Amino acid sequence: MKYQESDVSVLIPTYKPSSYLRTAIEKALSSSVGEIIVSINDAINFPADQYIEGFSDERLTIVRQTQQLGLWGNHLALLKLSTKPWIKFLHEDDKRKLGFLKTMLTYADEQVAVVGSLKFSQDIITGTIYQGFQLKEPKRWDSNAYMNRILVVGNEPSCPSFTLLRRDVIDFSEEAWDNSMNCDYVCNVIAASRGDVVLQPPGGIASGDHPGRDCSTQGLSLYINRLENTVAYLKRMANPRVVKVGRISGFVEHLGLIRVILGAMRRGNVKAVKYLWKTLLYLVKNILKLTLLGMMIGISSRMLFTGNTVQPRFMVLGLVVTLASITSLIM
Repeated sequence: MKYQESDVSVLIPTYKPSSYLRTAIEKALSSSVGEIIVSINDAINFPADQYIEGFSDERLTIVRQTQQLGLWGNHLALLKLSTKPWIKFLHEDDKRKLGFLKTMLTYADEQVAVVGSLKFSQDIITGTIYQGFQLKEPKRWDSNAYMNRILVVGNEPSCPSFTLLRRDVIDFSEEAWDNSMNCDYVCNVIAASRGDVVLQPPGGIASGDHPGRDCSTQGLSLYINRLENTVAYLKRMANPRVVKVGRISGFVEHLGLIRVILGAMRRGNVKAVKYLWKTLLYLVKNILKLTLLGMMIGISSRMLFTGNTVQPRFMVLGLVVTLASITSLIM
């Protein structure tokens, strides 16, 4: 099936709106997308009348939230209102090349879960450009291949600014969009576990980088809390491939966390000491689990086999030891 712009819901979450909001709406309306939905978070305290007045297009819906939903709660509110098969988040300060949505849609089919453009951001004050991952040309992975890739590269598709998501692969649960998690990573992992992933070289979409972004204001405590909650959520999933990502990414991210904490300590953050101790305990605990697993598998193998002969009297005990070891690693 060939998808068109009319099959796309453009969702614009905003908080403390600025003139960028009007520009974002105008850009969305200049395309042929099926619907544009704007959610103004905490609209009672931060009204946006001057930025949204004068629009009469029937595709546009503006929702004024009467309470503070938080960053990801506002994204979920938009998702629940969407009706089209494909979802494209558009943030106020995003910039998109003319016709780039159509380019993304050329890769969209019923087997694809995510079409992404690698992260490309620009400081809205200095104009400095930041890039991360690189690709020379668009590339497609099946679900299994990309789930293995995530174990190495992490959150390559990055935040919702850079992804086009098939609606039916998104986790719509409240827990999946809890503000105490890295919900962009959770969304990308779960989507990748449900379909193919296509990524394009950076530059088609640029996000605005500025001091007010959530990643710049969250602080060390929330950063660590979100990491821990994200790992715990992924490890609770029914899909073993998602659980594996949660386990391995949790270990790798905690290794990287040591550097972040040491940097905070050098800057005089004395509270960071407790986080360092907690992180080291997490790493030691998981290293011990891996060591125990190796030892127990070795022991159980010796119980099960002597040469090529199965030892029935040790079979049950060996299986119990192996299952207990694997369970301890997962928990």
